[in-house]
Amino acid sequence: MKKNEAEAELAQALATHQSGNAPISLLRCEALGGGAAQFFKLETSVGFLFCKCLPVSKFPQLLQHEAEGLAALGAAGLPVPEQVLATTTHSHQYLFTTWHEQKQLTASYWSQAGLALAQLHGPTHTCVGWPHSNYIGLLPQINDWGTDWNSFFRDCRIHPLVQQCTDAGLLAVPDARKFEKLYNRLNDFFDQDAQPVLLHGDLWRGNLIVHQSGGPLFIDPSVYYGHPAMDLAMTQLFGGFPQHFYAAYAGAGGVLPTQATIDICHLYPLLVHLKLFGKSYLPQVQTTLHRFTQ
Repeated sequence: MKKNEAEAELAQALATHQSGNAPISLLRCEALGGGAAQFFKLETSVGFLFCKCLPVSKFPQLLQHEAEGLAALGAAGLPVPEQVLATTTHSHQYLFTTWHEQKQLTASYWSQAGLALAQLHGPTHTCVGWPHSNYIGLLPQINDWGTDWNSFFRDCRIHPLVQQCTDAGLLAVPDARKFEKLYNRLNDFFDQDAQPVLLHGDLWRGNLIVHQSGGPLFIDPSVYYGHPAMDLAMTQLFGGFPQHFYAAYAGAGGVLPTQATIDICHLYPLLVHLKLFGKSYLPQVQTTLHRFTQ
């Protein structure tokens, strides 16, 4: 969108929400760039807000699902941005959250994040899945309800992406066949006594920001009920989290998965990245397949 068009649409989107009896008004807009999504820092009548914007036609309800995920995590006690407002105009969807300036990440910050995740993973659920499908990044994420984690991991996480990547020429048929062998070994990697818990679902380093108090805020979720190892595994990809995080998680009763379980869990985000960004992620997928299917 051009600057004037963006400001007009942002003002319209904000005006659908109220503070007291008055619509929220836009005072100033700063574009922050972006790719498929556009990002803005907004000065408004209720303070500074961060805004994410996507076309309605390309990713239906993505930001509404993200807002619902933040609400679910917040209700479960995980620290998320204070204001979460989602709305749609004729052409775009918007998610507004409280703006927080970036600060240095301290040991205390990471300890608080580990404790918060352990507390999120405390209460258990009877099923895996979620009331509806949502997104992981810009890819649809299937969340069919079930009672067996291994079947869910195979049918709703790995196999659909194996099929998509094979159809797109990103994964060779022999590699795709190795996944069939892997499915027969899932009991070796996942603790069958682990009960489903609410997951952030996309917990890499970029999806944590800093509250003005210095503590953590969790953003950009892809929530569902599943095996806690999925969140822990994501924390070890794309930069990783420091040891303070894991010490706090374990100290609060969280169970740290084995390296083999982490590697199996990594297949899901690696296949997501293979589908979205191409073959640079293929060697990591092949290395894991070779390790566990020989």
